[in-house]
Order: sequence, then structure tokens, then C-alpha cells
Amino acid sequence: MTGTQMFLWTHVELMKQALFATREWVDILSIPIDMLTFPVRGKRKLLFEISVASLGQIQNPLVTASYSCEHTNLSFGYVDGIKLRIKTEELGLKYAAAVSAIDGFLDDVEKAVVRKWMDSRIDSLPENMQADTTRFLSRALMLAERLSASIKPCELVLLCDDIAEDYPIGSFPKGELYDIVELCMKVAAADVVANPEELKLVDRIASLLGVDQERLKKMSEKILPVNMHSEKDIESILGLKPGWNQKEEKTFERTVQGVVRKGNSYRCQSPRSSG
Repeated sequence: MTGTQMFLWTHVELMKQALFATREWVDILSIPIDMLTFPVRGKRKLLFEISVASLGQIQNPLVTASYSCEHTNLSFGYVDGIKLRIKTEELGLKYAAAVSAIDGFLDDVEKAVVRKWMDSRIDSLPENMQADTTRFLSRALMLAERLSASIKPCELVLLCDDIAEDYPIGSFPKGELYDIVELCMKVAAADVVANPEELKLVDRIASLLGVDQERLKKMSEKILPVNMHSEKDIESILGLKPGWNQKEEKTFERTVQGVVRKGNSYRCQSPRSSG
């Protein structure tokens, strides 16, 4: 039935006479149980209603009957799915707050990125759940920001490890986990230059969430281009080591195609290979 979670089936059959009866039970419709979508997992009450009406007078049935029974739904329902999604959003907000605080303070630009992500997720929920979810996630974000700001940056990695133990990450859809990592990368990218410590924490979060490394690399290349990394982090990416003399640096430059030193920085030109 349009706009509801109710299954509605209408069948028109012309009767040969006004008064019609059958001597035995007659199968009218078979409804496979796996066609039905339930709100939650567990015991559910099924209510079946049937009515007979004259053609064009469905609102005034001639006779009605109903039957109810219990059914145990073993799979997640649509409400369960929404609740699980809200839990992933709560987890994402906590991790994003940790990434924002890794440099010692919570930046307003980074906060705006997190808030925009949260608002977009809330807007996609059913209208009857948006108000309660807004209050829940807003409180979760506020507590996460306070917690992240109150502990030492070096302890945020341990905090992220502890947070992972509080959530059924194995039950979360992979797409939701990718969204969390993408959010954390966007927080790291909110500044003009990505902090190496932020990137290390994003890598740790991706590992805790079981995000595929190849997928992580593609996300990083899209959200965190090379020119966003600090000089220190660029050298780490390229494999440069501090203290090298001029001869060692030139040997390295010949090894890595497309990397040219300009003053105190490195510029990547179009390489002929992916090495």
C-alpha cells in the first residue's frame, strides 16, 4: 500500500450470481514469507485481513474476516537497519573528532566538515526519525569533541582502539565503514596542509574498520592529493631519509622517476611508471 509498510492485494472476479458460496475452502492468494519485510528481528505478529466488496465499492465491503499468528523473523528488519546505520554515524563522529584533535586543538573548519556530514546523513532518514536522531548525534558529537580535547594527542590512538571495542563493527555494512574513513580524510584535508599525525590516525582508523588497503589508497589519492601533504610527510611518502648527502639524494632522484627537487621541496612530474 503506497506510503505504508502494509502489503495490499486486490483481485477482481465477476460472480455469475449475486449470492455466491463455496462448499470447501478455496486458495485465493499465496504469500511467500520471504516477500515480507519486517521492521525488526524477533517475534512478530502477522495480521491477515480479507474483505469482499462489490466492484467500485471497496470502501463498503459486504463481508470481512481477519486472522493473526506469530512469526519469528531471523533477519534484520528495516528499523534495525536504520538503528545500525545511526550507530555507524555515532562511531564516525567519534573518530572524526579524534582526527580533528590530534594536532592539539579542535579547528572550526574541521568541525564544520563533521557537522555537514552529520546533517546530510540525518536528512536522508525518514522524517519521523530526524528530530530524535539529531538530538542523539548532536550530543554524541559534543561528548566526543570534549573527550578528544581533554586527552593528550599521543593518547588518541589508544582512544580509537578502545572505541572500536564498543561497536559491532563486523555487523556494519562495508559502505558505511568507507564513509567513516572518507569523513576522517576530509577532516584531515580541511586545513591547507594535512598533518602527518592526522594521516597516521586515519590509517589506524581504517585498519580498525577493516577497510581494504587498495580502496584506502584510492580514497587518499582523491581526497588528499600530494600537494596537501607537509614537506616532512612528502619525504616520508617518497622514502627520503633525513641526513642524506647530495650524492645519496641524486641517486634517489634517478631511482624515483618523475620526482624533481626544487629548492627545499619536491615536485612530482608525469612519471612513465608507477614506481
